[in-house]
Amino acid sequence: MGEPSRFRGWALAGAMTLFLGVCALWATHSAAFRVRSVSVAGEHHLTAAQIQSLAGVTADTNVFWANRGALAGRLEKSPWVASAVVSRSLPSTLHITVRERTAVGVLPGKQKQVVAVDGVVLEPASPHAVATLPLVVAGGHATGPQSAVARTTLALRAVAALTPGVRAQVASVSVGRGPVPSVVLKMRGGTVVQFGDDAQAAQKARVLGAMLAWMRHHAVRASTIDVESPGSPSLLRAS
Repeated sequence: MGEPSRFRGWALAGAMTLFLGVCALWATHSAAFRVRSVSVAGEHHLTAAQIQSLAGVTADTNVFWANRGALAGRLEKSPWVASAVVSRSLPSTLHITVRERTAVGVLPGKQKQVVAVDGVVLEPASPHAVATLPLVVAGGHATGPQSAVARTTLALRAVAALTPGVRAQVASVSVGRGPVPSVVLKMRGGTVVQFGDDAQAAQKARVLGAMLAWMRHHAVRASTIDVESPGSPSLLRAS
């Protein structure tokens, strides 16, 4: 009597476990877990709707079974998205947080391209981008510290340190061919700015912004500005 009773107990427990598993599987695939809300944070260039579309989230997406890593991976295929994190709040909400790249310059060529500070090409340059972002004219050799890649990276780091307002005043950024590569900014008003390397770039950018603001306030035109040593900048008035 003991063995049959024990077997019936195991069978009943197994059947109950299977039944509960089937119920759980059915429940998590039900409409209750369909996405009803998507929150997006960190978007600037892209819209929330574009981010949701890039992630592949649709009205049929199941929040419980959604592969959040795969959703983030789809987003990061966009050049505008440096990184993405997707989380969920059951039963029906997805949270998407992105860190976008920022356009800091325009690469020359037959088809000009908008580029981020890490060198990633974001999109073809529109007339607005050409009018508000500096043209990156780095040049250089094939390899070494004077290579085109190294010089372009230096130029991009310099303009990335500028505020958007100051960056929009820069017509072009180039790198001098001396023994130590040095960034030169050509302002849209004709002023040439000796920026130096990317050391203390943030401080140089603040000093340059302050000098440009002072020039506007006092109606001063300058032929050159030197912020290579941000603690002792200089300005040469235009004749």
